[in-house]
Amino acid sequence: MPSKASPESEGAASRMISFLRRHRLPGILDLASPPDADRLYVTLEVEKCAGSDGSNDLPVSSEEIISGSQGEIVDYHRKLQDRARTKVKKLAAKLLAEARRVDPSEVTDRLRDIPSKCQNKIDRALAGFDSKMKLLHEQENYEQQCVDDNDEPSRESDSGRLATKAIFFVMMLVAATFASLALGSDILWGGGAGSLLNIDPAITVGVIAVVIPFLIAVGVSKPVSAKRNRERPVFRLAMLLTTVFLGLFAFSCAHLIIVSADSSVAGAADIFSAINAMTTDPGAIRGDVSALKGFGVVMAMGLLGFVLGNLSMNTDAANDDARTASFHARWERENLTSQLREQVNGIVDAAEKDVDRSAKRVQVQFKKLSRLVEQARDTQAIYDDFLVGLEESCNLLLERYRQMNAGMRNTAIPPSFSEQISFRLEGASRKSFFEDGIELHRESDNEMKEFSETVAKVRRDLRNLNRNTIQSLGSVEAHVKIDETYAYR
Repeated sequence: MPSKASPESEGAASRMISFLRRHRLPGILDLASPPDADRLYVTLEVEKCAGSDGSNDLPVSSEEIISGSQGEIVDYHRKLQDRARTKVKKLAAKLLAEARRVDPSEVTDRLRDIPSKCQNKIDRALAGFDSKMKLLHEQENYEQQCVDDNDEPSRESDSGRLATKAIFFVMMLVAATFASLALGSDILWGGGAGSLLNIDPAITVGVIAVVIPFLIAVGVSKPVSAKRNRERPVFRLAMLLTTVFLGLFAFSCAHLIIVSADSSVAGAADIFSAINAMTTDPGAIRGDVSALKGFGVVMAMGLLGFVLGNLSMNTDAANDDARTASFHARWERENLTSQLREQVNGIVDAAEKDVDRSAKRVQVQFKKLSRLVEQARDTQAIYDDFLVGLEESCNLLLERYRQMNAGMRNTAIPPSFSEQISFRLEGASRKSFFEDGIELHRESDNEMKEFSETVAKVRRDLRNLNRNTIQSLGSVEAHVKIDETYAYR
């Protein structure tokens, strides 16, 4: 009987193998869906195989180890187990690689060095500016000493400066008088020439041409040297506008002289007649000598008035020059200090950005690791449930196979029919899949607390370093404010 049954047994096994080749394992294994025993019972044709094997008294009654059709059922489920284990191992390897990549302690050590590195950069920047600032400081002290030396004599000469200002004011009045005489009298031009204008318009024109430029110069001038005054944009703009005003005014005066000399105009020169002359024949003054004389007198006296107004506000040029030089020394020192302040701010800002980038990178990595740990724990539970379902499916199929086979047999039931399959006790321990990665995550979690404290401390140290360094550079501002009255802008 066994000799006859062997070829039939091989035929049943070959049929099972050919069936398994036709029904391959699924390409994507879902751990959340253990195999369905009822579906596999039909798909694997367990009933047919059991009936065929039982009628041939297979497996033999002496079989103690599962083989044949039973082995094919177990092998099919074991392949499912291997696929599931491979999937879990891939996740475990990914978790372990990510856990090894996250190293808060290494970043913590690097962040602790940032304030000292920042301090070194600031010290080098301070050393680079030290020689320049020392030289400017000495120059400032020298100029300040000159100002202090000149302050005492200047207090004693206040009355002298007032007298000088009064003299410039009188000179302005003399210039206005001279302009009026030049325009309204024939003393300067000879008896035969006659006056350029009648006396009333001559006085009016002379006073306007001299007094207004004088007052403009007084308004835009400040108590600094005349040299510095002429460099100020406000002074140069005022001088340009004054010259334009005098040019237009002298041009009008020249036409007024032409109208005044015209015998057809009754009485004194009429301003409306002058306007009419300018609009009808603006180039007429080129052919009139008296008009050109009047034009020159108005321009010369007006510019003289502007100069007198400027000089009246700068009666202590030597002392003011010393103050200006002292201010410039301080301004240059403050400019260098401002550059150093910006450089310090840039160094600290770059360090803070480095801290922020490092903190953000570690936090992102740790969040990713935490998500993988949660996924690993869920996968571990799902994998356990999958193995339970795999055992139930395999044992249920074996039980149905054995019941059908026993009913068809003529010989005793083999000992292998009593064996049960337990996939949960086979192979490597499941705890080792994620244990290393979870342990590293636990260590990283403890290190993250120290990392957060270190980040907060480094940021605090950087702010303190920036504030203390800036405060150490702020003493220059107080010196500058003392003499802001003499500021040159």
